[in-house]
Amino acid sequence: MTTTTHSANAGAAPPREPSDEESTASGRALDEAVRAVTVALAALNADPAASRVEESIGRAGDLLEGLEPGLTAIVLNRLLTSIRDCHREGRQTSAQLRARRASAARALHLDPRRHSHPTRKAS
Repeated sequence: MTTTTHSANAGAAPPREPSDEESTASGRALDEAVRAVTVALAALNADPAASRVEESIGRAGDLLEGLEPGLTAIVLNRLLTSIRDCHREGRQTSAQLRARRASAARALHLDPRRHSHPTRKAS
């Protein structure tokens, strides 16, 4: 007896490429989230115990939730977690924070949204 299996995607259209408008919007959302994480880092460096740090972490977290899932979003969320940990400990930095900053820099360098944004020069 022969059994035939059907794929759930059989006959489905191939995934479509995002439009230029969608790509630009995605790039802008990423840029805004990166700026918010940068503000949180600056607030942490200025005064690790300040309430401003918690506020900037909250704003960055809200913006990161709106990003498309993927490597960059994961790495930025982990960086934000390290910022939060340092804030709770009253420290400006930690080995984990430094490592996650480096990981975020690499992920952002590799993210095509950072290179295709019309207001940015490709590197």
